[in-house]
Amino acid sequence: ILEARDRFGGRIYTVNTDPSSCPPSWDFGASYVHGTASQHPITQLASELNVPLIKETDWPPRTFSMQSGALYTSNEFTAAENRVSGIIEKIATSSYDETVSLKDAILILGEGVVFTDPLLRAVLRLVAEQDFAASADKIGPNLFWGSSEFGDDDAVPSLGYSTLLKKFVDREKLQSSIQLNKKVVKIDYGGTRVTVVVEDTANNKIEEIKGDIVFISIPLGVLKRGDVEFAPALSLDYRSAIDRIGMGLLNKVRVQFTTSPPLRANANGNLGQTICVVPEPSGIGYFYWINLSAYCNGQQANSVYIGFIGGDAAEQSESWSDAEVRSKALQSLGVFLNLDGSEAVDIQRTRWRSDQFARGSYSYSTPRSRKVDYDTLNEPISNRVFFIGEHTILDYQSTVHGAWLSGERAANKFINVGERCRPQLFTLFLTIISVAKLTNVN
Repeated sequence: ILEARDRFGGRIYTVNTDPSSCPPSWDFGASYVHGTASQHPITQLASELNVPLIKETDWPPRTFSMQSGALYTSNEFTAAENRVSGIIEKIATSSYDETVSLKDAILILGEGVVFTDPLLRAVLRLVAEQDFAASADKIGPNLFWGSSEFGDDDAVPSLGYSTLLKKFVDREKLQSSIQLNKKVVKIDYGGTRVTVVVEDTANNKIEEIKGDIVFISIPLGVLKRGDVEFAPALSLDYRSAIDRIGMGLLNKVRVQFTTSPPLRANANGNLGQTICVVPEPSGIGYFYWINLSAYCNGQQANSVYIGFIGGDAAEQSESWSDAEVRSKALQSLGVFLNLDGSEAVDIQRTRWRSDQFARGSYSYSTPRSRKVDYDTLNEPISNRVFFIGEHTILDYQSTVHGAWLSGERAANKFINVGERCRPQLFTLFLTIISVAKLTNVN
């Protein structure tokens, strides 16, 4: 199992897993279990490994106007959410050519108010920029919705996704099989065996590893940049599929106050788990927050927040200095927290587009994406090269369970094809055993 980083997990990245700490840990990569039905593969895994899932119960979020500080009522948010959902449902039942984006489809329906009304625009951002890690003018309307068979509720693994992954690795006794600091630079499948050329970044040397079959869970963003050479070159079908599927971006910032700032009067003495700060429609900044302290049963109330920024705004955030991140985060938090500028603050941030082993957060369907693209990536090359990951499974695209299910699917194909030869099997970047997602980070 080859992992390019000095840690295993890829886009699963939990910063703090101290069970005695409060607030609990949070993930800078994948964070949510989307749907918690009993048949959900991650729900099942968490149950098997005795990892509690903490359900998100506080919805709709406490929603404030960035401009005025006014608190929207739950009814106002729900009405805006229902309107945007209704528009999306109409779009989902229609068909558009590959020049039409989600934004275009909304305008075609005569619903341009979604882009001018601050609350409607914020709800669309939650649907598009957070769930799909892309702006509405980048998302394709034809393949917009995936399957919801696992339910619509969300949960987070207690102590983070990394704890869930580590327990799985320990249970399966896979630790000794994981080779860290192995950056794959070439995959040669043209000979009698598959040869993977890796750069051992810890020892600054090139190595060759041979096997009969390879499972590739290299993130789509890395494939799109051409950072890994294939020999022979991938066929046009595979290259076109990789090109047409988009790689989105969702960045996060973690803000921790040494002393909990008091709430402003507009919060009415309560925040809950989730907060939405509604900017002007063209505003750029952190607009959705998780109040991590709300998971602490009253301890250290309102001291740690995780902010989300997605789509074009996230692309801009990659170039922000740490001082700019601090300023924009505190500006948003200051809408509902009484900050006087003297607070001791620890701030950590992500830059997933700049991460050479990810080049983004998770995939999405563009206007040019086609169902056949996912079908293509689902098919092994000569029964020797298997692509897996959330970008290869349309119904569960952009999710951890999509990555997991794609691994199970490829494993079943391998079993059906390879029983006769029982080859030496190696995987890349925590493939079959990985629950690596993209991020969430969604």
